[in-house]
Amino acid sequence: MTREQLAHVLRTVARLSGERDVLVIGSQSILGSYAEGQLPPEATGSMEAGTAFFADPDGAKADLIDVNIGEFSEFHNEFGYYPKASASAPASSRPAGGNASLPSRRPAVNRAAGCAWNRTTASWPSSSGSTTRT
Repeated sequence: MTREQLAHVLRTVARLSGERDVLVIGSQSILGSYAEGQLPPEATGSMEAGTAFFADPDGAKADLIDVNIGEFSEFHNEFGYYPKASASAPASSRPAGGNASLPSRRPAVNRAAGCAWNRTTASWPSSSGSTTRT
């Protein structure tokens, strides 16, 4: 998966779920810190982007994503990649006290497009399909 493809997945997840904040988990979270050209081919070989929500206690948003744009969906068939949603962000990704604000977060130019977090970086998909690294 390329950074542009990850941005596409995140924009689609944000629109479909109504969530502006989406956590990227798993191997593709490296694309929040490095462009695919800086990584070995094995690091970008996955067609799945793990995603999670900071608030999805009943798993409804994760189910919505998996059913509509997850594995074997029309989205997957058309683009060759897809999100795999988890109900809630892992506790280790949240600051103490359960506050979803993370250090280094800053306003995005196109905040409505959503934002993606990994443990050390935040990036926002722009409407042009690229992401901004913070």
